[in-house]
Amino acid sequence: MNFAGSGDFHGPSDCPNLADGNYAMSACGHQFLTCSNGLPHVMDCPANLVYNAELDMCDWPHNLNCTDEGDHSGEGRIRSKMKKFEK
Repeated sequence: MNFAGSGDFHGPSDCPNLADGNYAMSACGHQFLTCSNGLPHVMDCPANLVYNAELDMCDWPHNLNCTDEGDHSGEGRIRSKMKKFEK
């Protein structure tokens, strides 16, 4: 499975040309794109988290140098609930 690196942003119309996997839709975005067999699925991160393409998970905004809405110190990282697609 391939994952988009930081700085690579994609939209649902890109899925027919992308490998199965997860892709950032924007910098510091609360949503990310999952492509499976050319079909797009827009996924949401849990509240107050943003998608981290390098780690392929939802993460605290301050870990990506994004504006943070509140103090999450000590809470760690929370993996998003997403279905992994495998061939």
